[in-house]
Amino acid sequence: MSKQVAAALIAMVVLPTTPSAKEQILCNHTGKPDVVITLGASKQFGRILNCISGDFIVDLTPCAPDGGYGLSAGTGSAPLVAIVDRWQDYVTHIGGITSNFTNDDSIHFSGGFNSPASDATINQNRASVGLPPIPGGDKVPEGQGYREFWSFTLSRLTGNAELKEKGKSVLTYKCRKANAIL
Repeated sequence: MSKQVAAALIAMVVLPTTPSAKEQILCNHTGKPDVVITLGASKQFGRILNCISGDFIVDLTPCAPDGGYGLSAGTGSAPLVAIVDRWQDYVTHIGGITSNFTNDDSIHFSGGFNSPASDATINQNRASVGLPPIPGGDKVPEGQGYREFWSFTLSRLTGNAELKEKGKSVLTYKCRKANAIL
């Protein structure tokens, strides 16, 4: 075996490979804007991210690593500020959260907003910023913790996907691998 062939084989085994190419999936529902899923969309925080786009997504960056969570800033343009692998690691985060899980037969994304839970009452919160108490302020505020606003699940076996939004009817999309036209 020549030295060049040996060097090439060693390089293939030892050197890290580049991430897999982007794969885009286009999902359609008559009368609604398209949904686009991009697997391997980008690399941030040392991780390969999958992303989803659609008009139902607001106030967060809808990207996360497979099996993990993308945490978006709570204000402004809501860029990603962190990536975590467990829900327990975002309980103190204030802002948008996107999750992504894939396997051989499905791709799932969900998105919502997290506000850390607190046992402080409304009046205790008001007092901490110099405001006077109000009647009925002896209760702990509702709506704390994670609140999911949407989920999108695609069957890789059928090409059918479901968009579930809080307070709305479920929408079924038909999806296919996108053909780039550039």
